[in-house]
Amino acid sequence: MKNILYLIFSLVLLLPGALNGQDRDLQSMLRYSENHSLTYEEAIEFYTLLDREYPEAELKEMGMTDAGRPLHLFIISGDKEFDPAELHRKCKTILLIKIKVFI
Repeated sequence: MKNILYLIFSLVLLLPGALNGQDRDLQSMLRYSENHSLTYEEAIEFYTLLDREYPEAELKEMGMTDAGRPLHLFIISGDKEFDPAELHRKCKTILLIKIKVFI
């Protein structure tokens, strides 16, 4: 569990540096001082960037929401195991982060 928490904190701390050479629009999405919430599209674009940049991360579509949008699952795994059933079988820590979308 400590490893997963370290990885999450590392991603949060290192992300601005990783974005320096990337699309500046993504970096502008992270406007904490303005108390700005991401749109659904911005959030998915952000997690897609993390999926591309970090081999320990994977973004999957797991079906549809009741609002008719794709339901995503974002997995961070130090051993690069991205099968949810296998992670559950190995008793890996699973953290649910719910993103509320205002339409």
